[in-house]
Amino acid sequence: MAQAQAKKKTSKSRFDSALTLPLLKAGGVHIALFIFLFVSFNAPQQAEVMEISISPKPIQAKAISSEEVKKLVDNKQKKQQDALRAEQQRKGRIKKQRDQKRKAEQEKKRKAAQAKKRKADEEKQRKADELKKKQEADRKKRDAEEAARKKREEAAAQKRAEEEARVKAANQRRVLSELDKYRALIYNKVSRNWIVNDKTGQCILNVRLASSGLILGVDEVEGDVALCRSAKAAVYKAEPLPVSPDPSVFKEMRVLRLILDPQDN
Repeated sequence: MAQAQAKKKTSKSRFDSALTLPLLKAGGVHIALFIFLFVSFNAPQQAEVMEISISPKPIQAKAISSEEVKKLVDNKQKKQQDALRAEQQRKGRIKKQRDQKRKAEQEKKRKAAQAKKRKADEEKQRKADELKKKQEADRKKRDAEEAARKKREEAAAQKRAEEEARVKAANQRRVLSELDKYRALIYNKVSRNWIVNDKTGQCILNVRLASSGLILGVDEVEGDVALCRSAKAAVYKAEPLPVSPDPSVFKEMRVLRLILDPQDN
């Protein structure tokens, strides 16, 4: 209700203003003409006076209808609304431009951040690739060095094995040679102490010896009993038997097999 009354008062005030303005203009014109005529009438007479006749066009006040007042009010309101709309549009354009500028700056920053991250990722990947290549190269180098080391070790081991085999073979030949030598010495010494009547047959004995040449025992392996008995007696008579001072040779002489044949005497 208060808003309707306020609106009604505003419309009435606008109507009064619209009606008063033409009246004031007409009154002003009349006052100006009156002042002009008064000054002209009281002015001093000159030799030649030029008469000026002014016939002012009467101004008549015209009453304004409520419809015209409404049109004036509507036009004014429309102009105000248009001005308000234009101002809102202007502000909208400014806001849109500001938003676009802000979005453009944000997009620029985003792209810059993406480019920076992409560059950092590429650098990281490059370093990772370089490290991987270096590790692969180091691994290959270590594998090559390890293979070369193993090859050298295998070659050295093979060389040692060959050398050991050569030495062993040489030592074996030497031992066998020494063994044959001492077996012959023992055989000759036993034969000199072996007295036999029967020259036929053969006796095989295993003689167990000490490192000093003492006989630890004599075992019959094969042969005539009487012949082997006399052979054993000959072995004991030949004590101490000659033995090698070389441990490797004596190791083969601990149990010495003697093949005694009477025909060799």
